[in-house]
Amino acid sequence: MAMKGDPELRQGYGEKALEILKRAAELGQWVCIKNFHLVPDWLFELNKELDDFTKSEDFRLWLICESTQGFNEAIIYKYVKVLYECPSSIKQKAKIMLQNHAIAEQDRLILKEGKLMKIRVVLFLLLAVLQERRRFIPQGWSHRYEFGESDLNTALTLLKWLDSLTVNNRCDWRIIQKLIENIAFGGRINNSRDLKVLQKYLEEFLKNDSLSNRWAPFDGTVIIPTSQQWSDYGNALAKLPAQDEPHIFKLSRKSNTSREIDYAKSVLQELRVFHFGASSSDGENLQKIEQLIKPLLNLWKKLAGNNTLKKTVEEFHEIIDKYSQPWLAQS
Repeated sequence: MAMKGDPELRQGYGEKALEILKRAAELGQWVCIKNFHLVPDWLFELNKELDDFTKSEDFRLWLICESTQGFNEAIIYKYVKVLYECPSSIKQKAKIMLQNHAIAEQDRLILKEGKLMKIRVVLFLLLAVLQERRRFIPQGWSHRYEFGESDLNTALTLLKWLDSLTVNNRCDWRIIQKLIENIAFGGRINNSRDLKVLQKYLEEFLKNDSLSNRWAPFDGTVIIPTSQQWSDYGNALAKLPAQDEPHIFKLSRKSNTSREIDYAKSVLQELRVFHFGASSSDGENLQKIEQLIKPLLNLWKKLAGNNTLKKTVEEFHEIIDKYSQPWLAQS
């Protein structure tokens, strides 16, 4: 079945989306609604309308959203949920971006100019590096900046304005670097040190050498060619290492150890939450912990009998006083 309708849920799109859904439900078509996380409250209205629709057996509804906590849990359980996690390496992220862009790109000027295709692949690699550097906090970035698809689309739009200059070798790389820094990626950064890191990456990736047929990023072992075929770029990206070591990000090898320690701490924290149960306040957690250790306290009281902590401390001090003054000790 063809995907029918792709309404983007923003203000004023709710009624249009319902009209498309009603028609698709009757005809047995598929509908994909993206950016659903922007209007989580609309799910209640959508669920109510779906119950009233006349639906064909072939009708399917896909709701695409980012991770959010705004949805009604009672309604969410009625849907089949599919979780997609982005791959965690420069290689995989760049390949996914290349595949998506190759399918969507229809501009004939870009498709017949190897330089224009190459500069977009360079941008995919740049975004992948910025995203994967988040695995090394605080060595890589001081914060987990949400570099994502919107930043990439903004940068691609900027490149499109400058395509004619790129083709004629009249591209001012300094202008491109500053535009992408201030309009695309740099807007998320609020730390001067992180901003300098971003500027260094822009200088390293966005330059004349990047469009040469011998450009080899990172450690220089994989050459990214200048080609008019998306498949050539895909083959080159496939040769990148499957695991990103710290030196790729120009970080110390000890960064891996620090990252693993932080990961271990987060796992321990999750285990504590899993064991004691998540709660809305520290007070509730303390009550649960008290309930868990109460049997141990009761057992201790039985074993101690009539002894008290105060009495035990007094006896302890008597023993210390007695044997710390040997001239009072009895033979």
